[in-house]
Amino acid sequence: MNKTKNNLYEIVYKSYEILIKDFQNINFDLLLDLAFNYLDVELVWVGILSDGNLKVSNAKGEAIGYINDKSLRSYQQSLLKSYLDSFFVSNDILRDERLFYLKDNAKIYNFNSVFFFSFKINNSDYGFIVFYSKNKDYFDKRTVEILSNFALAVKTVLLLQEKEKKHSLLTDIVENSYQGIVIANNQNKIIYTNKAFAKITGYSFEEAKNKNPSILKSNYHSIEYYKDMWYKIVHEGHFEGKIYNKKKNGEVYEEIIFIKTIKDKEGKILYYFSFFTDLTELKKAQDQANYYTYHDPVTKLINQTGFFEQAQGIIENNESFALVYLDLDDFSIINVNFGIEKANSILRAFGDFLRKEIARPKDIVGRLGSDEFVILKRSVIDQTIIKFTQNAAEKIRQKVFLVDNQEVFLKVSAGIVLYPKDSDDINTLVNYAQASCKKAKQLGKNQCVFFNNSIYEEFINSFALTNEILHGIEFEEFELYFQPIYNTHSRTITNAEALIRWNHPKRGLLSPFSFIPFAEQSYIIEKLDFYVLEKAFQAIKSFKQENLNIILSVNLTGRTFLMDNFVDQFRKLLSAYAIDTSFIKIELTESIALNDENKARNHMDALNSLGINFSMDDFGTGYSSILSLKKFPFSNIKLDQNFVMDSQNNKDSEIINSNLLNMLNELNFETTAEGVENEFLFFLFNYLPCDLLQGYFISKPVDYKRFVSFVKNFTPDIAFMEFKKDNTRMHNLQMVKVKFYIYKYYKKLREFIQNKPTDQQMNNLSNIIELDYKHCDFGKWYYSVYPIYNQIETFKSIEVLHIDLHKTTEKLLLEKDKEKIQALILDLKYKIMLLNAQFENFYLETVKILKI
Repeated sequence: MNKTKNNLYEIVYKSYEILIKDFQNINFDLLLDLAFNYLDVELVWVGILSDGNLKVSNAKGEAIGYINDKSLRSYQQSLLKSYLDSFFVSNDILRDERLFYLKDNAKIYNFNSVFFFSFKINNSDYGFIVFYSKNKDYFDKRTVEILSNFALAVKTVLLLQEKEKKHSLLTDIVENSYQGIVIANNQNKIIYTNKAFAKITGYSFEEAKNKNPSILKSNYHSIEYYKDMWYKIVHEGHFEGKIYNKKKNGEVYEEIIFIKTIKDKEGKILYYFSFFTDLTELKKAQDQANYYTYHDPVTKLINQTGFFEQAQGIIENNESFALVYLDLDDFSIINVNFGIEKANSILRAFGDFLRKEIARPKDIVGRLGSDEFVILKRSVIDQTIIKFTQNAAEKIRQKVFLVDNQEVFLKVSAGIVLYPKDSDDINTLVNYAQASCKKAKQLGKNQCVFFNNSIYEEFINSFALTNEILHGIEFEEFELYFQPIYNTHSRTITNAEALIRWNHPKRGLLSPFSFIPFAEQSYIIEKLDFYVLEKAFQAIKSFKQENLNIILSVNLTGRTFLMDNFVDQFRKLLSAYAIDTSFIKIELTESIALNDENKARNHMDALNSLGINFSMDDFGTGYSSILSLKKFPFSNIKLDQNFVMDSQNNKDSEIINSNLLNMLNELNFETTAEGVENEFLFFLFNYLPCDLLQGYFISKPVDYKRFVSFVKNFTPDIAFMEFKKDNTRMHNLQMVKVKFYIYKYYKKLREFIQNKPTDQQMNNLSNIIELDYKHCDFGKWYYSVYPIYNQIETFKSIEVLHIDLHKTTEKLLLEKDKEKIQALILDLKYKIMLLNAQFENFYLETVKILKI
């Protein structure tokens, strides 16, 4: 069918024809098929908002995947709640700030215009029908008028379903219709009107009863118009179109009306059934849609589209101006502390403050981003803008904003450019102003920076690096390296972390520190993150081919993870590789999750449903909170490497790490210690209740080929395997340290003997192992804690074993007979293991007695 707008009225006529013919068996499929056949839309769907939750009833179209994205539900619900029992139009989605969450998906699914109609179906629930079109400006006034009437048919079906088909079609329409409804007999006398009729026209049913519908006649139309209308009603059975009628108070209003005859079996007219919509509200919605194309819905300031348009007009008039770009410092903290809604109230108040107390009436004030504002100050020179900026900054610092009776102070960084001095192009001017603002933040925030040659050079370099990174992504110059992660239970490599490296064609292999911080400042990081995800999926498939079951962790930045269409893009990438999702783990920092709690939780839940697990990265830094573990579905907690490395020398960190791991173990979290850089830390976290270990002591990050070889050939140190034969855990870090002394004694002795020492080397044994039992590491500990534990029997037995161990070592040193040396060596190894076992018994006893 040719989907032109010339035959759009047929959609209304045919929808009611369907209802009237067989309303008892009606379903959404027929109506949605009708809509899809007549409309040039990519997607049409029907839903119900019940108890604040959105449920999709039926959908049709190529872009049906969009409505299945649960990560967008909170945004969809929020928008729908704002237009209950009303309608919404946007004819340019990409420029409409109200639809910020939809923009990325709009590009994917080719959405440019959207229209939805809302209606009440009972005391608490609302129904919706939503249309998406690929054409800009598709939902013009006429189309909206027609679709509003088509929505009545959809409403009827929802009502029938809601009431389990216990009422007639007529009753449902009459009692619940959004449109005015009139039923007249074959003498054209009114026998019924609904509440909407009274609301629109001002006539109650009693006033209209038995009257001719011509009481609404406005005399706006010619006699020929009415003759044509009645000809279509009588001979064609229906009429649809626009008409001007008059209310009871004399006010003329425009409406769209549909009139249908209801006939008996012989074709004789029994009733005239009509419904109509007042176009006043539709016009208001259209005006509102136009308004929000150019204005920010939160602050009501002009948005980026509006600002660029107005600024371009000033440039065309060749009027000089200063552009002050303002970025609120650390506003994300306010988002976290107060939540998005209250943070928005601060942004709204700040926008009013800029407009009323900072800018002049002739200046332009706009909001360009989440916490980014701009003031275009007209007709200024260098000296006046300096004074203006200084005064503005001081006023902002002194301004008090109130949230829940709590005072909030804001600080801003500002970048300033001048037209035409710095550029005669508005896009370039805004870029220069952003670069200057960025420099202000680098210099310590809360200050103003004018654009200058130095910033220009940085801007050019930044532009060049951006192009290099984009080129590198396109030509796959970036490569994944893999850092092996050791499993303390299986004593094998079961996990790895994917880390990006750049094989730069001129500068060689570059670490992420040379490009990630820069990329994080712009959209480039999103491309890099998805590049890493794709390479990780490829690696997981390759691991399988190597018979390796490796769980691969991938770090994602907040900018990427909190993208509105992140879940949808992730799903698409996942479907392209069809990997087992249990082998992919996403690492996020706590700050990412707290930056937008609702969105983060929604995205995590959506990926959890796909089988993806999450790890909280860098736990132990910043404002890490146990409360966050309850808020978000993390399954793994990764201790920050600095926190881990401090365990070696910092007593506070010793206690914190030990208690933290014990608690996380009790809460059934899997734990990873990052920063295992030496043997002591490896030993320590093998005994503490920690599941996974990562660090240079195990392996540095390596390329794919070396990683596969490392995993296949990996075995822990033989001495460690002999010493720690079971999965014994100790919950006291200090006790593990003492156990490490025993292990080091055993390992030194084993390595010495393994090398088959000569007689002369045997004489040097005392240089390798401390022979004085009171001055070895274990002995120093033992006698320092003797007053605490001397009443415990196992503690006393340890002393006997320890002294005997040293005596046996001295005998070994003096013995010359090779057979006796071998016997002493075996005896020594046995006694070390005996000391080790008795020490564990002592530890268990102290746990019972002293609760350590």
